[in-house]
Amino acid sequence: MMKIVSVWNPKGGQGKSLLSLNLAACAVSIFDLTPLIIDQDPQGTCQECSNEGKLTFKVIGEIPKDKPKGIDLVIIDHQASDWELPDTKILVMPVFPTRTQFKTYSRAYTLAKKSNKNIITVVNNVDMNRKQERNAAKELRQVGAFILQKGSPFGHAESHLSTIFDSSISSIKDSYKVKERKSEIEAILTAILREK
Repeated sequence: MMKIVSVWNPKGGQGKSLLSLNLAACAVSIFDLTPLIIDQDPQGTCQECSNEGKLTFKVIGEIPKDKPKGIDLVIIDHQASDWELPDTKILVMPVFPTRTQFKTYSRAYTLAKKSNKNIITVVNNVDMNRKQERNAAKELRQVGAFILQKGSPFGHAESHLSTIFDSSISSIKDSYKVKERKSEIEAILTAILREK
């Protein structure tokens, strides 16, 4: 059965595209699934990466008229400033661990909760050396959020328009703590796949 998930937070710059790309790559690499990303972001980050030809999954720019065949997981990468609640039951909501980022996230989270959405919060780009970020991540983890730490694997992947699961690029494959970052993505995807 095909699973559909929306990566959504009306606040821009929270890492929705980065998360979408790496979740899809994890689905291929770890779970042997066939994912599809629907890139609804006008910036087209996922499509730009796809156009480079290094991704192991397909990215399209709009919701198809017909149900895609042979797809196990559809990830919809929503644009910033999109306050329309997605139709999907499962929402992945990334948020950066700084006070200025929480206001929009909190409003969107409340809206989604009132509509009985299954919400998976991802505290994204956490620098554990910064006390404020570490404490924010710890508080959210206590209420079920996942932590995705800041790290060089994401920077190397972004510079190659790829994902941290791309072992064909040595700067990604050999980057510091890449295994830990992959494990964090895998834990998020495992939670998504368990949702109903």
